[in-house]
Amino acid sequence: MKRIKMILDFSEHHNRFSVARYPIGTVIVFVFSLLLTVAAAFCQEKNDDGLWYNLGILQSFDPDEMVDEMANNVKRTIALLNLFPQSSDEKDSLKKLMEELKRTDDRIAEIQKTDWFKLLNSNQKRYVLWDERELARIFNSKNYEIGNNRDILEKRWIKRLEGPEPRFAIFSEYDRAIFGLALIKSDRAVELLLKISTEKVIKDNAHRHYATKALGILGDLSAVPEMIPLVYHSNFNTRWESQVSLVRLTGQNFGTDAEAWGKWYNENREKLASKINKELPVFDFIPIDWTLGSKDIETQISIMPEVQKKIDDLFFENLIFEKLDTSDPETPKIIKMEPENGATGVDSVTIKELRVTFDRDMQNGYSWVTHTYAGKNFFPKQPTAAKAKWIDKRTCVCPVELEPNKSYMVGINSLEHTTFRSENGVPSVPVLYLFSTAGTSQ
Repeated sequence: MKRIKMILDFSEHHNRFSVARYPIGTVIVFVFSLLLTVAAAFCQEKNDDGLWYNLGILQSFDPDEMVDEMANNVKRTIALLNLFPQSSDEKDSLKKLMEELKRTDDRIAEIQKTDWFKLLNSNQKRYVLWDERELARIFNSKNYEIGNNRDILEKRWIKRLEGPEPRFAIFSEYDRAIFGLALIKSDRAVELLLKISTEKVIKDNAHRHYATKALGILGDLSAVPEMIPLVYHSNFNTRWESQVSLVRLTGQNFGTDAEAWGKWYNENREKLASKINKELPVFDFIPIDWTLGSKDIETQISIMPEVQKKIDDLFFENLIFEKLDTSDPETPKIIKMEPENGATGVDSVTIKELRVTFDRDMQNGYSWVTHTYAGKNFFPKQPTAAKAKWIDKRTCVCPVELEPNKSYMVGINSLEHTTFRSENGVPSVPVLYLFSTAGTSQ
């Protein structure tokens, strides 16, 4: 294979990417793992409290500090919610979403102060910030009420992980058990989590990702030698999560260099063993073939370093992690929204499209982002086969079918979806677009 050409079409709608593939003498690949959380959003399972979440919205970070613009966005949203003629259930769901985002912000601020976070390189920090938001519901200690039930919960969670692994990750009790055992520092969980994390079978890598994260939180050094080969795993999340967890466990950072990790570990093996009073094995430098015998062409080339680098670059290039300053002359600004942001009493009969206008010429991509929370989708319905489009270089419209007496929430760009960009490629600051319609059905 002389070269691998990868083409991504970042024209988005309803929180999705589309991937163009052109196998003309080359193989163009985009690994499924990059869209893990998008897939999860379509097959989610209710938790014990009956709620499930898609939290990847409106969050934009500098690697070292939170963005004030996003905090102000949340405050504005909460104020706007009080204006909407929603049902009590809808209003309660949206308020819970804002509260959940605030709790996640607080936790991330705490993480950024830790010693291990300071050891991460720039992209590792970016990954942690993104990952913490995507997994906010299950990997958040504030969502677990342990109290005096530690032993009971440990037994229940161990039993769940000893049982069959679900085919897909759907934020179920299995997923909660993975983190719960790490949270209570269960020594009994290490072997189970290592099996899930390092198992040499072809499976949904989401659980591998979760278990790898949990091992870093659990803090047992015996996991180190088995985790090292994960830094070159074919799955994007596993690859990056293993780097972060190894940093948390060892206080070292060798990135994706498994050989450097192995050399450091072998040189310090006896010292590490004395810390945990366990005998540790010598690291075996024989590489693991993470294709695991698969004949699938995408799986085969997903372990190639040049492919992994391309995927990594694409991921980080399309996340907003710079501190977005609305006063920056290079940042596109929205000068008009129709209906207006925060509008109430919108006519559901006459309004057939949403319209956003920027202060400069833009590229032809767009990110009208769906927000789903507690089983409710607040994005307007759309006419069959209708698509958003640019009517000129500065104004984009999205066809909709509004209903009376309803509240709507739409993202104009988001943490991951940043295709509203100026001609110079600068993304606009994510904006939460809210409005409500008036009247009752005729």
